[in-house]
Amino acid sequence: MKPFGRTEKATFLKRPNRFTLICRLNGRLVKAFLPNPGRLWELLSPGADVHLERVHPPPLPESRMPYTVAAIQKGDCPVMVHTHRTNDLVEHLILENRIPGLEGAEIIRREISQGRSRFDFLLRKDEREILLEVKSCTLSAKGWRCSPMPSLPGGKDTSKSWPGFRRRGGPVSSCSS
Repeated sequence: MKPFGRTEKATFLKRPNRFTLICRLNGRLVKAFLPNPGRLWELLSPGADVHLERVHPPPLPESRMPYTVAAIQKGDCPVMVHTHRTNDLVEHLILENRIPGLEGAEIIRREISQGRSRFDFLLRKDEREILLEVKSCTLSAKGWRCSPMPSLPGGKDTSKSWPGFRRRGGPVSSCSS
């Protein structure tokens, strides 16, 4: 299971609204759906390389976005901006033993409720259960990845459930993609 199909590299030109990019792909202008409402100023400067995935099946003629943005290139690293597939990527990386500290972890369940909070994964490693919260992260500086964990109106602050789970002996981890 891989979170993305084949992608094509395009050049970012402009962003007419929060969810649409205009890009140059193989010499032609294309619109692409950006499934990330964040500002992304640190990534989306004109001329930036973006990785586009073709929508399958092909969209109807009235749909003008035949591509979805999967990632934006920053230096030599593609930064995933497809927030709908972040957990799919993390699942893939866990199954491939590619997250340091979680090698050999077994995924017990996705989207587990704990108290009044919901976590992205319940894992088991070395006879212990681990709650894993995944956050999309697009801002970085000097090797640090910055991802705020605000309590949003209507949302849940999962960090409030961490102390209770820890008291019962369960580790809690956070993973930024």
